[in-house]
Amino acid sequence: MPTRRFVLQAMGVSAAAATGLGASPAALAGVVGSRAAAPWWLLAPLKAGTSVGGRWRLHGLEPVDRGATILSLVHRDGRQARVHICARRGSARGLAHTGLFDLVLMDGGQGDRPTDEELGRVLCQIARHIRRNELRVDEDGLRSVLGLQAHTDRAARYGPQTLL
Repeated sequence: MPTRRFVLQAMGVSAAAATGLGASPAALAGVVGSRAAAPWWLLAPLKAGTSVGGRWRLHGLEPVDRGATILSLVHRDGRQARVHICARRGSARGLAHTGLFDLVLMDGGQGDRPTDEELGRVLCQIARHIRRNELRVDEDGLRSVLGLQAHTDRAARYGPQTLL
């Protein structure tokens, strides 16, 4: 089983490849693992349809694309939340985080509006699941997150307006 250091190093190599080589995103697709399956292992035992707190349900998790895996949540009243799970580098950037990952709510704002308190608690609970799972990764799981990048790197590379 890979160690925390190994996971960090593998993610770091992936981020360096994506941001430092100057290659096109298409050329980097194989390098950063964008063809891997969605990293559901991060959320275990949660799965699509699971209640994650309050009136929120986990709707889906996408494979890594443009440096993040996108977690979608649906509220009983029909509201939706898109949370980008990114690699964490340095200080935490998201509403919730772990040692390796930032959970960044992408709601079209500039970070200047208050987040729904219930949703904030849900994201903290999801981060607890990720924290328990992030070091229990096998090779397939590691492959599924190799394309993750820090949110600031993603915004610089792709433009923040394209990440919604």
